[in-house]
Amino acid sequence: MFESLPFTGLDLLKSLIIIIIFLAAGKLITFISQTYLKKWAAKSKTTLDDVIIEKIRPPFSYIIWFLGLRAALNPLKLDFESLDRILNTIILLIAIYAISVFTNVFVIGVLEKLTSKTESKLDDALMPLVSKTINVIIYLVGLMWVLSIWSIDIAPLLASLGIAGLALGFAVKDSLANIFGGISMILDQTIKVGDRVKLESGEAGYIVDMGLRSSRLKTANNELIIIPNGQLANSRIKNYNQPDPVLRVVIDFGVSYDSEIDKVRKVIHDVLQTIDNLMDDPAPDVIFVSMGDFTLNFQARFWVTDQSQAWNKKLEATNKIFAVLKENKIDIPYPTQTIYLQK
Repeated sequence: MFESLPFTGLDLLKSLIIIIIFLAAGKLITFISQTYLKKWAAKSKTTLDDVIIEKIRPPFSYIIWFLGLRAALNPLKLDFESLDRILNTIILLIAIYAISVFTNVFVIGVLEKLTSKTESKLDDALMPLVSKTINVIIYLVGLMWVLSIWSIDIAPLLASLGIAGLALGFAVKDSLANIFGGISMILDQTIKVGDRVKLESGEAGYIVDMGLRSSRLKTANNELIIIPNGQLANSRIKNYNQPDPVLRVVIDFGVSYDSEIDKVRKVIHDVLQTIDNLMDDPAPDVIFVSMGDFTLNFQARFWVTDQSQAWNKKLEATNKIFAVLKENKIDIPYPTQTIYLQK
């Protein structure tokens, strides 16, 4: 019966035994993952391991079955090079899929844990981008591997990809700069949604949104300024919320040279004590800073626990300082300007 075939009945039996062993191994792995690994993962604090086990189990079983089919061909001594390549390709594609699933589940799980601690939408927008980038890299490597199985020269393809990548890089360099600028701000934690900042160009306000390519700043006049993340990441920014929201308020004022320095400091210090919600440590103080051309120059200084209070407290303190100086008959000289005439 097997005289015209390159294998004997014993060889066929060996192949069947190999197939049965690998099928049993696949079923055993499924049983172990369902019975033990799943229960073990359920006891952990994270759901990441549950998802990984559930996603990886089917492709892993398929890989074992196809490996069994490939191994079963060896005893038959069949010269089917194309069939061998087809089986290798199928095994490789399933393995690539399994690697892609595992990597995405793991990376997205870690990123979700990190981004849940932030209010920015930028990191949420980056997760799909990271996932797609990982998939592209994995499948490109897999494609190169498949081509090598079929003995296809990949050198021209790599050269073409290099040229295309270079052209694409020039085309989207500004967009990439903005994306990587946003990533750098997340990693450095320099800015987050809700922070009050002052830009290098002079605009100040609150960060209301951080997107994939740009961030939005709302000023006190309710103006919305849209700033590319690349520009934002490369400029000097004053962040009033870091390292904490505590802020010192300084009010400059001047009095006449006839004024008593100790009296000025006392009346201003006393009036600062009447303002609510100022910090006791550091305590408010009044210092004599310089002797100007026409005035003795002072500074009233105090601290507030939240920078959002600073402007209102500065207005309140300025009004009270002006009133108490008038009340104590401490002169505030008018601005004076000397004009020189030249013939």
